[in-house]
Amino acid sequence: QVFGSKAAAPAMSDELRDALNLRVNRPQFGAEPYGEPYWTRQLDSPYVKPWHLELRDKARKFVDEHVEPFVDDWEAEGDIPRDVWRKAGEAGLLAAACVTVGRPWPGDQLPCPEEDLDHFGAALVLQEFARVGYGGLMYAMFVSLHMGLVPVLSFGTPALRKQLVEPCLRGDKIICAAIAEPQVGIDVARVGTVARREGDDYIISGTKMWVSAGAYADYIVTMVQTSPDLPFDQMQRGLSFVVIPTNLPGVSIRKLKLGGCSGGGQALVTFEDVRVPVTNRISKEGMGFRCINYNSDHCGYLWLVAQVALGLARAATRESFTYADQRKVFGDAIAKDSAIREKLAHMAAEVEFLEAQLETITHQFSHFFWGARASKRLLGRCALTKMKATKVLEFCGMQAVHVLGAKGVTRGGRGRIVERIFRDGPCFAIPGGTQEVLAGLCVRQALLYENRAKM
Repeated sequence: QVFGSKAAAPAMSDELRDALNLRVNRPQFGAEPYGEPYWTRQLDSPYVKPWHLELRDKARKFVDEHVEPFVDDWEAEGDIPRDVWRKAGEAGLLAAACVTVGRPWPGDQLPCPEEDLDHFGAALVLQEFARVGYGGLMYAMFVSLHMGLVPVLSFGTPALRKQLVEPCLRGDKIICAAIAEPQVGIDVARVGTVARREGDDYIISGTKMWVSAGAYADYIVTMVQTSPDLPFDQMQRGLSFVVIPTNLPGVSIRKLKLGGCSGGGQALVTFEDVRVPVTNRISKEGMGFRCINYNSDHCGYLWLVAQVALGLARAATRESFTYADQRKVFGDAIAKDSAIREKLAHMAAEVEFLEAQLETITHQFSHFFWGARASKRLLGRCALTKMKATKVLEFCGMQAVHVLGAKGVTRGGRGRIVERIFRDGPCFAIPGGTQEVLAGLCVRQALLYENRAKM
């Protein structure tokens, strides 16, 4: 086939072409270059189906009505109203965005038939929420929901799943996970929160730090040490996950003020002789380390954070293109300056290539999402993708500040979205493993499962 001939390109399906033609000129797709995915520009996508577009339209309408007008106030106050969770749950967007929790999903919470819901739909919902450029909301609503709910769905008893899953996906209840501690971070071998058995209860004492959405949570999935007398080198065998309701006596929560992601609800949580039923334990005693490292949980979590990072990076790129086209110096738009054009081009390149990588990973999820196959095939690549995504987010945030100048570092006003993304960006490079840790994980997985030369 001759390069550039019609036969060289696969034909776009009539169904998808009709759907795109109906939507591509709508205002909600935006007119900013690289402010939207490539397939909104009447380019073909092998992944996007008509129901994805319907779900995206629904998510954008929700964000435009219930989120974007209030973001500045939420960030200034450091607080997000609980009503937002309920509205998102009623719209089915919590369930759609947290598809990584796996099947079965509560059918009455889904915004579309279950057979139509997949990871591509989840990615679109996450990016629609991220496009407002508010990392705190993404932490509070989606990152914490995934961290708290996956262990329950994967290892919890039927009674525990019935108690937690549907109320959390409806937005009636808020769940999160607590692992890190002030003195040891996420070094789980040294977890100091102890759960001592007394009859049918655990008596739990200890402190957890940097608990995302902890300030809002009704339930905290907490890693505890149920065998504190084990030798240090065997401490992992005593780790367990216990669901602790925050309204129990002895639970105290103090909101933390971070440099970014204001409103994410990060909290210091203290447990003082909290009595919790043994039935609130997830899986068997001593299985906590397996729960936290469950392959689909880690892959899905890395994927989710990468999708959020892509949405925020694209928002920074969109704002930069718009500003550069509108801002005039000596009578000409600064977009005509070669230095500004180079910055915009590099931002666009990083975002477009990141999206292509995420599409590849998202496609693979439908084949290797569960169990050991996910570890062998996807974990290293998910680590690589999340590492790259957070680097792209930091890069685009910095370049956007350079394009906007002083406006890009001023809270409020024309540059508020860029300033917020620049400040929130580093917060996404830490959870799930820093960029250096994920780089090591990627190489280790490659040598372990892909090294055919047996080096």
